[in-house]
Amino acid sequence: MKPRPYEREEKRPNNRKRSKHERYTAEIGRTKEKMALIALSEGPLPAWIKSYRRAGHPEDVEGKDLVILTDVGPVFIQIKSSVNACREYLKKERKFPVGVVLIKSTDPLTSVRSNLIAVADRLRRQLIQK
Repeated sequence: MKPRPYEREEKRPNNRKRSKHERYTAEIGRTKEKMALIALSEGPLPAWIKSYRRAGHPEDVEGKDLVILTDVGPVFIQIKSSVNACREYLKKERKFPVGVVLIKSTDPLTSVRSNLIAVADRLRRQLIQK
């Protein structure tokens, strides 16, 4: 039996394909994730950040886009491109803390970088307090 290719997308009702809008918003999301990774690669990071990576498929399904490994454990970040998307994401209850970072196309990489580090630091401090 030939193995099936790994499918990144979750099943949709009635095997419906993604609409043009869904494909467009998914592409925007991937672009923002790339911006975040590029921003983090620009210059030295604080000593408490050991590494960072894009979330794998199982993590992405759980609502995590970026994993930052810190000296006290991993912290998870969700990247959004609109205020409304941030609000909708924050309404959902999670079993784990996830920081949300808003990234717009016009944001300079230095601003994106500082926002990511600030959110990661806040999540790291929550881990330390536990």
